[in-house]
Amino acid sequence: MKNFRLPDLFDISLIQKLADSNFQTVGLPMNIVDAYDASVLVSAGQSDICREFLRKNASSCANCLESSALVSGRHARDEEYRYKCKNGLWHVAIPIIVSGRHIATMFFSQFFIEGDPPDREFFMRQAEKFGYDTSVYMDALDRIPVFSDERLNYIISYNKALVRLISDLAEQSVAALNTKRSLAESEGKYRTLVENIGIGIYRDIPDENSGFSKCNPALAEIFGFISAEECMRVPTGSLYFDPEDRKALIDDVKLHGFVKNREIRMRKKNGYPIWCSVTATASYDEDCCLKWIDGVVEDITDSVIAKDKLESERDNLEMRIRERTADLALANEMLIAEIAERKKAEEMLRELSEKDYLTMIFNRRKFFELLGLEIEKARRYNRPLALIIFDIDHFKALNDKYGHIAGDAVLKATAAIVECVIRKNDLFARYGGEEFVILSPETDIHGAMAVAEKVRASIAEYSFECGEKVTLSAGVTEWSPEDTELSFIERADRVLYVAKNSGRNRVESHK
Repeated sequence: MKNFRLPDLFDISLIQKLADSNFQTVGLPMNIVDAYDASVLVSAGQSDICREFLRKNASSCANCLESSALVSGRHARDEEYRYKCKNGLWHVAIPIIVSGRHIATMFFSQFFIEGDPPDREFFMRQAEKFGYDTSVYMDALDRIPVFSDERLNYIISYNKALVRLISDLAEQSVAALNTKRSLAESEGKYRTLVENIGIGIYRDIPDENSGFSKCNPALAEIFGFISAEECMRVPTGSLYFDPEDRKALIDDVKLHGFVKNREIRMRKKNGYPIWCSVTATASYDEDCCLKWIDGVVEDITDSVIAKDKLESERDNLEMRIRERTADLALANEMLIAEIAERKKAEEMLRELSEKDYLTMIFNRRKFFELLGLEIEKARRYNRPLALIIFDIDHFKALNDKYGHIAGDAVLKATAAIVECVIRKNDLFARYGGEEFVILSPETDIHGAMAVAEKVRASIAEYSFECGEKVTLSAGVTEWSPEDTELSFIERADRVLYVAKNSGRNRVESHK
Protein backbone atom coordinates (compact mmCIF):
# COMPACT_ATOMS: atom_id res chain seq x y z
CA MET A 1 0.00 0.00 0.00
CA LYS A 2 2.01 2.95 -1.30
CA ASN A 3 -0.34 5.89 -1.85
CA PHE A 4 -2.09 5.89 1.52
CA ARG A 5 -3.39 9.07 3.18
CA LEU A 6 -4.23 9.71 6.81
CA PRO A 7 -8.05 9.32 6.45
CA ASP A 8 -7.43 5.85 4.90
CA LEU A 9 -5.63 4.73 8.05
CA PHE A 10 -7.17 6.53 11.01
CA ASP A 11 -10.50 7.74 12.41
CA ILE A 12 -10.18 11.50 11.75
CA SER A 13 -13.27 12.25 13.87
CA LEU A 14 -11.37 11.13 17.00
CA ILE A 15 -8.53 13.56 16.25
CA GLN A 16 -11.14 16.29 15.62
CA LYS A 17 -12.61 15.74 19.10
CA LEU A 18 -9.13 15.94 20.66
CA ALA A 19 -8.39 19.10 18.64
CA ASP A 20 -11.66 20.72 19.76
CA SER A 21 -10.91 19.82 23.38
CA ASN A 22 -7.36 21.15 23.04
CA PHE A 23 -8.62 24.48 21.67
CA GLN A 24 -11.24 24.82 24.40
CA THR A 25 -8.56 24.17 27.04
CA VAL A 26 -5.59 26.23 25.86
CA GLY A 27 -7.14 28.53 23.23
CA LEU A 28 -4.57 27.61 20.58
CA PRO A 29 -6.00 26.95 17.07
CA MET A 30 -5.04 23.58 15.52
CA ASN A 31 -5.16 22.35 11.92
CA ILE A 32 -4.04 19.06 10.38
CA VAL A 33 -3.31 19.50 6.67
CA ASP A 34 -2.97 16.68 4.13
CA ALA A 35 0.56 16.67 2.69
CA TYR A 36 -0.77 15.28 -0.60
CA ASP A 37 -3.19 18.02 -1.67
CA ALA A 38 -3.04 20.55 1.24
CA SER A 39 -6.67 19.80 2.15
CA VAL A 40 -7.62 20.51 5.77
CA LEU A 41 -8.41 17.23 7.57
CA VAL A 42 -8.89 18.65 11.08
CA SER A 43 -9.62 22.22 12.11
CA ALA A 44 -10.24 23.54 15.63
CA GLY A 45 -10.51 27.25 16.34
CA GLN A 46 -9.41 30.22 14.30
CA SER A 47 -8.64 33.71 15.51
CA ASP A 48 -10.72 36.67 14.38
CA ILE A 49 -7.65 38.30 12.82
CA CYS A 50 -7.17 35.29 10.56
CA ARG A 51 -10.79 34.48 9.78
CA GLU A 52 -12.06 38.07 9.29
CA PHE A 53 -8.97 39.71 7.79
CA LEU A 54 -5.88 37.74 6.70
CA ARG A 55 -7.69 34.86 4.96
CA LYS A 56 -10.23 37.15 3.29
CA ASN A 57 -7.66 39.31 1.53
CA ALA A 58 -5.92 37.67 -1.43
CA SER A 59 -2.51 39.26 -0.75
CA SER A 60 -2.44 38.53 2.99
CA CYS A 61 -3.80 35.03 2.35
CA ALA A 62 -0.94 34.46 -0.11
CA ASN A 63 1.48 35.40 2.70
CA CYS A 64 -0.13 32.74 4.91
CA LEU A 65 0.15 30.05 2.23
CA GLU A 66 3.71 31.01 1.36
CA SER A 67 4.77 30.80 5.00
CA SER A 68 3.09 27.41 5.46
CA ALA A 69 4.81 26.11 2.31
CA LEU A 70 8.21 26.74 3.91
CA VAL A 71 7.75 23.72 6.17
CA SER A 72 6.26 21.40 3.52
CA GLY A 73 9.66 19.95 2.65
CA ARG A 74 10.75 19.45 6.26
CA HIS A 75 9.50 16.19 7.68
CA ALA A 76 11.78 14.82 10.37
CA ARG A 77 9.92 12.56 12.83
CA ASP A 78 9.40 14.00 16.34
CA GLU A 79 10.64 17.45 15.30
CA GLU A 80 8.55 20.60 15.47
CA TYR A 81 9.18 23.76 13.43
CA ARG A 82 8.44 27.16 14.93
CA TYR A 83 8.20 30.10 12.59
CA LYS A 84 6.71 33.56 12.31
CA CYS A 85 4.66 33.95 9.15
CA LYS A 86 4.95 36.93 6.80
CA ASN A 87 1.82 38.37 8.41
CA GLY A 88 3.62 38.62 11.76
CA LEU A 89 1.99 35.72 13.69
CA TRP A 90 3.75 32.76 15.32
CA HIS A 91 3.06 29.18 14.18
CA VAL A 92 4.26 25.66 15.07
CA ALA A 93 4.28 22.75 12.58
CA ILE A 94 4.68 19.07 13.54
CA PRO A 95 4.96 16.57 10.63
CA ILE A 96 3.05 13.26 10.77
CA ILE A 97 5.33 10.52 9.36
CA VAL A 98 4.02 7.04 8.47
CA SER A 99 6.26 4.36 6.94
CA GLY A 100 8.87 7.02 6.18
CA ARG A 101 6.34 9.20 4.32
CA HIS A 102 5.24 12.67 5.28
CA ILE A 103 1.45 12.28 4.94
CA ALA A 104 0.15 15.26 6.95
CA THR A 105 1.22 18.21 9.12
CA MET A 106 -0.23 19.36 12.45
CA PHE A 107 -0.21 23.19 12.68
CA PHE A 108 -0.68 25.37 15.78
CA SER A 109 -1.12 28.94 14.68
CA GLN A 110 -2.00 32.54 15.37
CA PHE A 111 -0.34 33.32 18.70
CA PHE A 112 2.37 35.47 20.28
CA ILE A 113 5.14 34.53 22.70
CA GLU A 114 5.83 36.35 25.96
CA GLY A 115 8.94 38.44 25.61
CA ASP A 116 8.28 38.97 21.89
CA PRO A 117 5.40 41.50 21.90
CA PRO A 118 3.71 42.31 18.58
CA ASP A 119 5.06 45.28 16.63
CA ARG A 120 1.90 47.38 16.64
CA GLU A 121 3.28 49.79 14.04
CA PHE A 122 3.87 46.80 11.72
CA PHE A 123 0.26 45.67 12.09
CA MET A 124 -1.07 49.22 11.64
CA ARG A 125 0.92 49.51 8.42
CA GLN A 126 -0.41 46.07 7.43
CA ALA A 127 -4.01 47.22 8.03
CA GLU A 128 -3.42 50.27 5.84
CA LYS A 129 -1.72 48.20 3.14
CA PHE A 130 -4.53 45.65 2.85
CA GLY A 131 -7.36 48.13 3.38
CA TYR A 132 -8.56 46.84 6.77
CA ASP A 133 -10.52 48.90 9.32
CA THR A 134 -7.52 49.75 11.52
CA SER A 135 -9.47 50.02 14.81
CA VAL A 136 -11.27 46.71 14.36
CA TYR A 137 -8.10 45.03 13.10
CA MET A 138 -6.09 46.18 16.14
CA ASP A 139 -8.88 45.00 18.44
CA ALA A 140 -8.62 41.57 16.78
CA LEU A 141 -4.84 41.73 17.26
CA ASP A 142 -5.30 42.32 21.00
CA ARG A 143 -7.35 39.12 21.23
CA ILE A 144 -4.54 36.96 19.86
CA PRO A 145 -3.46 34.56 22.68
CA VAL A 146 -0.03 35.03 24.25
CA PHE A 147 1.87 32.05 25.67
CA SER A 148 4.96 31.77 27.79
CA ASP A 149 7.80 29.60 26.50
CA GLU A 150 7.11 27.12 29.30
CA ARG A 151 3.41 26.84 28.47
CA LEU A 152 4.11 26.59 24.73
CA ASN A 153 6.69 23.85 25.30
CA TYR A 154 4.17 21.91 27.39
CA ILE A 155 1.53 22.16 24.63
CA ILE A 156 4.03 21.14 21.94
CA SER A 157 5.30 18.17 24.01
CA TYR A 158 1.78 16.88 24.51
CA ASN A 159 0.89 17.18 20.83
CA LYS A 160 4.16 15.62 19.69
CA ALA A 161 3.15 12.61 21.80
CA LEU A 162 -0.27 12.69 20.10
CA VAL A 163 1.40 12.81 16.66
CA ARG A 164 3.60 9.81 17.61
CA LEU A 165 0.50 7.88 18.68
CA ILE A 166 -1.29 8.74 15.42
CA SER A 167 1.79 7.67 13.42
CA ASP A 168 2.13 4.38 15.31
CA LEU A 169 -1.55 3.49 14.90
CA ALA A 170 -1.38 4.41 11.22
CA GLU A 171 1.76 2.22 10.82
CA GLN A 172 -0.17 -0.71 12.29
CA SER A 173 -3.09 0.01 9.99
CA VAL A 174 -0.75 -0.02 6.96
CA ALA A 175 0.67 -3.37 8.10
CA ALA A 176 -2.83 -4.82 8.59
CA LEU A 177 -3.96 -3.61 5.14
CA ASN A 178 -0.83 -5.10 3.52
CA THR A 179 -1.51 -8.41 5.26
CA LYS A 180 -5.11 -8.44 4.00
CA ARG A 181 -3.92 -7.62 0.49
CA SER A 182 -1.41 -10.51 0.56
CA LEU A 183 -4.12 -12.86 1.73
CA ALA A 184 -6.48 -11.69 -1.03
CA GLU A 185 -3.71 -12.15 -3.63
CA SER A 186 -3.02 -15.69 -2.41
CA GLU A 187 -6.72 -16.58 -2.56
CA GLY A 188 -6.97 -15.03 -6.02
CA LYS A 189 -4.10 -17.19 -7.25
CA TYR A 190 -5.83 -20.23 -5.81
CA ARG A 191 -9.12 -19.40 -7.58
CA THR A 192 -7.31 -18.77 -10.87
CA LEU A 193 -5.52 -22.09 -10.53
CA VAL A 194 -8.77 -23.99 -9.91
CA GLU A 195 -10.66 -22.23 -12.74
CA ASN A 196 -8.01 -23.20 -15.31
CA ILE A 197 -7.71 -26.90 -14.48
CA GLY A 198 -9.07 -29.13 -17.31
CA ILE A 199 -12.22 -31.17 -16.56
CA GLY A 200 -12.75 -34.69 -17.99
CA ILE A 201 -16.15 -36.21 -18.78
CA TYR A 202 -16.75 -39.95 -18.73
CA ARG A 203 -19.29 -42.81 -18.65
CA ASP A 204 -18.27 -45.89 -16.69
CA ILE A 205 -20.00 -49.31 -16.70
CA PRO A 206 -19.44 -50.78 -13.24
CA ASP A 207 -17.49 -53.83 -14.28
CA GLU A 208 -14.05 -54.65 -12.92
CA ASN A 209 -12.49 -55.28 -16.31
CA SER A 210 -14.33 -52.74 -18.44
CA GLY A 211 -13.01 -49.39 -19.54
CA PHE A 212 -14.79 -46.10 -19.98
CA SER A 213 -17.59 -46.47 -22.47
CA LYS A 214 -17.29 -42.78 -23.24
CA CYS A 215 -14.78 -40.02 -22.39
CA ASN A 216 -13.71 -36.69 -23.78
CA PRO A 217 -10.22 -35.53 -24.85
CA ALA A 218 -9.78 -33.57 -21.61
CA LEU A 219 -10.10 -36.79 -19.59
CA ALA A 220 -7.54 -38.50 -21.82
CA GLU A 221 -5.18 -35.57 -21.30
CA ILE A 222 -5.64 -35.79 -17.52
CA PHE A 223 -4.46 -39.42 -17.50
CA GLY A 224 -1.70 -38.91 -20.11
CA PHE A 225 -3.28 -40.67 -23.08
CA ILE A 226 -2.85 -39.51 -26.65
CA SER A 227 -6.55 -39.74 -27.39
CA ALA A 228 -9.88 -40.57 -25.83
CA GLU A 229 -9.95 -43.85 -27.81
CA GLU A 230 -6.70 -44.99 -26.21
CA CYS A 231 -8.04 -44.05 -22.78
CA MET A 232 -11.23 -46.13 -23.28
CA ARG A 233 -9.19 -49.26 -24.10
CA VAL A 234 -7.69 -49.30 -20.60
CA PRO A 235 -9.61 -50.95 -17.70
CA THR A 236 -11.02 -48.23 -15.48
CA GLY A 237 -9.83 -49.94 -12.31
CA SER A 238 -6.20 -49.58 -13.42
CA LEU A 239 -6.47 -45.80 -13.16
CA TYR A 240 -7.15 -45.90 -9.41
CA PHE A 241 -4.09 -45.92 -7.17
CA ASP A 242 -6.07 -48.08 -4.74
CA PRO A 243 -8.73 -50.27 -6.48
CA GLU A 244 -10.81 -50.14 -3.28
CA ASP A 245 -11.39 -46.43 -3.93
CA ARG A 246 -13.28 -47.31 -7.16
CA LYS A 247 -15.37 -49.91 -5.37
CA ALA A 248 -16.24 -47.42 -2.60
CA LEU A 249 -17.19 -44.78 -5.18
CA ILE A 250 -19.54 -47.20 -7.03
CA ASP A 251 -21.13 -48.36 -3.77
CA ASP A 252 -21.85 -44.79 -2.65
CA VAL A 253 -23.32 -43.88 -6.05
CA LYS A 254 -25.60 -46.95 -5.88
CA LEU A 255 -26.64 -46.01 -2.31
CA HIS A 256 -27.13 -42.25 -2.68
CA GLY A 257 -27.58 -41.80 -6.45
CA PHE A 258 -24.60 -39.45 -6.66
CA VAL A 259 -21.20 -38.52 -5.22
CA LYS A 260 -19.95 -34.96 -5.34
CA ASN A 261 -16.36 -33.67 -5.37
CA ARG A 262 -14.78 -36.77 -3.90
CA GLU A 263 -10.98 -36.49 -3.82
CA ILE A 264 -9.39 -39.74 -4.97
CA ARG A 265 -5.76 -40.64 -5.52
CA MET A 266 -5.40 -42.00 -9.09
CA ARG A 267 -2.61 -42.71 -11.53
CA LYS A 268 -1.63 -41.59 -15.01
CA LYS A 269 -0.86 -43.93 -17.95
CA ASN A 270 2.80 -44.01 -16.90
CA GLY A 271 1.88 -44.87 -13.32
CA TYR A 272 2.51 -41.35 -12.00
CA PRO A 273 0.07 -40.65 -9.12
CA ILE A 274 -2.34 -37.72 -9.39
CA TRP A 275 -5.17 -36.34 -7.26
CA CYS A 276 -8.59 -36.05 -8.86
CA SER A 277 -11.92 -34.62 -7.81
CA VAL A 278 -14.73 -36.91 -8.95
CA THR A 279 -18.41 -36.07 -9.18
CA ALA A 280 -20.62 -38.93 -10.36
CA THR A 281 -24.31 -39.69 -10.84
CA ALA A 282 -26.13 -42.99 -11.44
CA SER A 283 -28.26 -43.86 -14.49
CA TYR A 284 -30.81 -46.65 -14.25
CA ASP A 285 -32.65 -48.85 -16.75
CA GLU A 286 -36.39 -49.50 -16.88
CA ASP A 287 -36.07 -52.14 -14.16
CA CYS A 288 -34.28 -49.62 -11.87
CA CYS A 289 -31.02 -51.47 -12.27
CA LEU A 290 -27.79 -49.48 -12.52
CA LYS A 291 -26.76 -49.15 -16.15
CA TRP A 292 -23.76 -46.85 -15.91
CA ILE A 293 -22.21 -43.99 -14.01
CA ASP A 294 -21.74 -40.57 -15.61
CA GLY A 295 -19.16 -38.34 -14.08
CA VAL A 296 -16.63 -35.56 -14.34
CA VAL A 297 -13.00 -35.76 -13.31
CA GLU A 298 -10.87 -32.76 -12.43
CA ASP A 299 -7.13 -32.98 -11.99
CA ILE A 300 -6.60 -31.20 -8.68
CA THR A 301 -3.04 -32.31 -8.08
CA ASP A 302 -1.71 -28.76 -8.39
CA SER A 303 -4.57 -27.33 -6.35
CA VAL A 304 -4.09 -29.92 -3.57
CA ILE A 305 -0.43 -29.02 -3.38
CA ALA A 306 -1.32 -25.33 -3.58
CA LYS A 307 -4.05 -25.77 -0.97
CA ASP A 308 -1.63 -27.38 1.45
CA LYS A 309 0.81 -24.56 0.87
CA LEU A 310 -1.94 -21.95 1.06
CA GLU A 311 -3.28 -23.39 4.31
CA SER A 312 0.22 -23.23 5.72
CA GLU A 313 0.59 -19.63 4.53
CA ARG A 314 -2.91 -18.82 5.78
CA ASP A 315 -2.07 -20.22 9.19
CA ASN A 316 0.97 -17.96 9.26
CA LEU A 317 -1.06 -15.00 8.04
CA GLU A 318 -3.79 -15.64 10.60
CA MET A 319 -1.18 -15.79 13.32
CA ARG A 320 0.27 -12.47 12.15
CA ILE A 321 -3.22 -10.97 11.89
CA ARG A 322 -3.97 -12.08 15.45
CA GLU A 323 -0.74 -10.48 16.57
CA ARG A 324 -1.58 -7.27 14.70
CA THR A 325 -5.11 -7.34 16.10
CA ALA A 326 -3.70 -7.71 19.59
CA ASP A 327 -1.35 -4.79 18.88
CA LEU A 328 -4.26 -2.67 17.63
CA ALA A 329 -6.36 -3.61 20.68
CA LEU A 330 -3.47 -2.61 22.92
CA ALA A 331 -3.05 0.63 21.00
CA ASN A 332 -6.78 1.28 21.35
CA GLU A 333 -6.57 0.70 25.10
CA MET A 334 -3.61 3.07 25.23
CA LEU A 335 -5.58 5.66 23.26
CA ILE A 336 -8.56 5.32 25.59
CA ALA A 337 -6.24 5.67 28.58
CA GLU A 338 -4.58 8.67 26.89
CA ILE A 339 -7.99 10.28 26.35
CA ALA A 340 -8.90 9.65 30.00
CA GLU A 341 -5.61 11.17 31.13
CA ARG A 342 -6.22 14.04 28.73
CA LYS A 343 -9.65 14.69 30.23
CA LYS A 344 -8.17 14.50 33.71
CA ALA A 345 -5.41 16.91 32.72
CA GLU A 346 -7.91 19.23 31.07
CA GLU A 347 -10.03 19.28 34.20
CA MET A 348 -6.95 19.98 36.31
CA LEU A 349 -5.84 22.76 33.95
CA ARG A 350 -9.34 24.24 33.97
CA GLU A 351 -9.41 24.20 37.77
CA LEU A 352 -5.90 25.63 38.03
CA SER A 353 -6.81 28.36 35.56
CA GLU A 354 -9.91 29.34 37.58
CA LYS A 355 -8.95 28.76 41.22
CA ASP A 356 -6.63 30.65 43.54
CA TYR A 357 -3.80 28.26 44.43
CA LEU A 358 -3.91 29.08 48.19
CA THR A 359 -7.59 29.44 49.09
CA MET A 360 -9.03 27.29 46.22
CA ILE A 361 -11.76 29.87 45.54
CA PHE A 362 -12.12 31.71 42.23
CA ASN A 363 -9.07 33.76 41.21
CA ARG A 364 -9.00 37.31 39.86
CA ARG A 365 -9.09 36.21 36.19
CA LYS A 366 -12.15 34.02 36.73
CA PHE A 367 -13.82 36.80 38.73
CA PHE A 368 -13.52 39.25 35.83
CA GLU A 369 -14.91 36.61 33.46
CA LEU A 370 -17.96 36.09 35.70
CA LEU A 371 -18.29 39.83 36.36
CA GLY A 372 -18.68 40.53 32.65
CA LEU A 373 -21.35 37.83 32.31
CA GLU A 374 -23.33 39.01 35.34
CA ILE A 375 -23.19 42.67 34.26
CA GLU A 376 -24.51 41.65 30.84
CA LYS A 377 -27.41 39.73 32.46
CA ALA A 378 -28.20 42.64 34.81
CA ARG A 379 -28.22 45.07 31.87
CA ARG A 380 -30.28 42.80 29.60
CA TYR A 381 -32.96 41.86 32.15
CA ASN A 382 -32.80 45.02 34.29
CA ARG A 383 -31.97 43.02 37.41
CA PRO A 384 -30.06 44.20 40.52
CA LEU A 385 -26.40 43.29 41.02
CA ALA A 386 -24.22 44.14 44.04
CA LEU A 387 -20.50 43.97 44.74
CA ILE A 388 -18.69 43.57 48.08
CA ILE A 389 -14.95 44.18 48.38
CA PHE A 390 -13.28 43.46 51.72
CA ASP A 391 -9.81 42.96 53.05
CA ILE A 392 -8.32 41.79 56.33
CA ASP A 393 -7.46 44.61 58.73
CA HIS A 394 -3.78 45.04 59.65
CA PHE A 395 -2.84 41.92 57.68
CA LYS A 396 0.73 43.11 57.07
CA ALA A 397 1.28 43.50 60.79
CA LEU A 398 -0.02 39.98 61.36
CA ASN A 399 2.34 38.64 58.66
CA ASP A 400 5.30 40.53 60.13
CA LYS A 401 4.51 39.25 63.63
CA TYR A 402 3.71 35.59 62.93
CA GLY A 403 5.23 34.95 59.53
CA HIS A 404 3.82 34.20 56.11
CA ILE A 405 2.77 30.64 56.99
CA ALA A 406 0.47 31.97 59.70
CA GLY A 407 -0.71 34.67 57.30
CA ASP A 408 -1.54 32.05 54.66
CA ALA A 409 -3.47 30.07 57.29
CA VAL A 410 -5.55 33.18 58.09
CA LEU A 411 -6.30 33.68 54.37
CA LYS A 412 -7.38 30.06 53.91
CA ALA A 413 -9.51 30.11 57.08
CA THR A 414 -11.12 33.39 56.00
CA ALA A 415 -12.02 31.93 52.59
CA ALA A 416 -13.50 28.80 54.21
CA ILE A 417 -15.61 30.86 56.68
CA VAL A 418 -16.93 33.17 53.96
CA GLU A 419 -17.87 30.23 51.71
CA CYS A 420 -20.02 28.87 54.57
CA VAL A 421 -21.70 32.25 55.18
CA ILE A 422 -22.52 33.53 51.70
CA ARG A 423 -25.44 32.29 49.60
CA LYS A 424 -25.26 29.67 46.86
CA ASN A 425 -25.66 32.20 44.04
CA ASP A 426 -22.99 34.58 45.44
CA LEU A 427 -19.69 34.46 43.51
CA PHE A 428 -16.64 34.56 45.80
CA ALA A 429 -13.06 35.22 44.62
CA ARG A 430 -9.65 36.30 45.87
CA TYR A 431 -8.93 39.69 44.32
CA GLY A 432 -5.31 39.92 45.40
CA GLY A 433 -3.22 39.66 48.57
CA GLU A 434 -5.60 39.89 51.55
CA GLU A 435 -8.37 41.43 49.41
CA PHE A 436 -11.51 39.45 48.46
CA VAL A 437 -14.64 40.15 46.40
CA ILE A 438 -18.21 38.86 46.57
CA LEU A 439 -20.45 39.35 43.52
CA SER A 440 -24.16 39.03 44.43
CA PRO A 441 -26.54 38.55 41.45
CA GLU A 442 -30.23 39.37 41.91
CA THR A 443 -29.26 41.41 45.01
CA ASP A 444 -29.73 45.13 45.76
CA ILE A 445 -27.65 47.28 48.11
CA HIS A 446 -29.66 46.30 51.19
CA GLY A 447 -29.31 42.56 50.58
CA ALA A 448 -25.59 42.95 49.90
CA MET A 449 -25.14 44.96 53.14
CA ALA A 450 -26.75 42.08 55.05
CA VAL A 451 -24.37 39.59 53.42
CA ALA A 452 -21.33 41.76 54.11
CA GLU A 453 -22.31 42.30 57.75
CA LYS A 454 -22.82 38.57 58.22
CA VAL A 455 -19.35 37.93 56.77
CA ARG A 456 -17.78 40.62 58.96
CA ALA A 457 -19.39 39.26 62.14
CA SER A 458 -18.41 35.65 61.36
CA ILE A 459 -14.74 36.61 60.93
CA ALA A 460 -14.72 38.76 64.08
CA GLU A 461 -16.16 35.88 66.14
CA TYR A 462 -13.81 33.19 64.83
CA SER A 463 -10.77 32.07 66.85
CA PHE A 464 -7.84 31.85 64.46
CA GLU A 465 -4.87 29.54 65.13
CA CYS A 466 -2.45 32.44 65.53
CA GLY A 467 -4.42 33.62 68.61
CA GLU A 468 -4.91 37.11 67.25
CA LYS A 469 -8.36 38.66 66.78
CA VAL A 470 -8.88 39.09 63.03
CA THR A 471 -11.30 41.64 61.57
CA LEU A 472 -12.15 42.90 58.13
CA SER A 473 -13.40 46.06 56.47
CA ALA A 474 -15.86 45.96 53.58
CA GLY A 475 -17.20 48.28 50.89
CA VAL A 476 -20.55 47.57 49.26
CA THR A 477 -22.06 49.08 46.11
CA GLU A 478 -24.85 48.34 43.65
CA TRP A 479 -24.42 48.30 39.86
CA SER A 480 -26.05 50.99 37.78
CA PRO A 481 -26.64 50.97 33.99
CA GLU A 482 -24.03 53.72 33.52
CA ASP A 483 -21.33 51.53 35.11
CA THR A 484 -18.47 49.81 33.37
CA GLU A 485 -16.66 46.91 35.01
CA LEU A 486 -13.91 49.29 36.08
CA SER A 487 -16.20 51.99 37.53
CA PHE A 488 -18.22 49.35 39.40
CA ILE A 489 -15.10 47.95 41.06
CA GLU A 490 -13.50 51.34 41.72
CA ARG A 491 -16.62 52.59 43.54
CA ALA A 492 -16.68 49.53 45.81
CA ASP A 493 -12.95 49.98 46.42
CA ARG A 494 -13.45 53.64 47.41
CA VAL A 495 -16.15 52.65 49.89
CA LEU A 496 -13.79 50.00 51.31
CA TYR A 497 -11.26 52.73 52.11
CA VAL A 498 -14.00 54.77 53.76
CA ALA A 499 -14.61 51.77 56.06
CA LYS A 500 -10.89 51.45 56.80
CA ASN A 501 -10.48 55.17 57.48
CA SER A 502 -13.54 55.11 59.75
CA GLY A 503 -11.97 52.70 62.19
CA ARG A 504 -11.94 49.32 60.40
CA ASN A 505 -13.98 46.22 61.35
CA ARG A 506 -17.00 47.77 59.66
CA VAL A 507 -19.09 47.77 56.48
CA GLU A 508 -19.75 50.89 54.40
CA SER A 509 -22.00 51.21 51.38
CA HIS A 510 -22.55 53.45 48.39
CA LYS A 511 -25.15 53.09 45.65
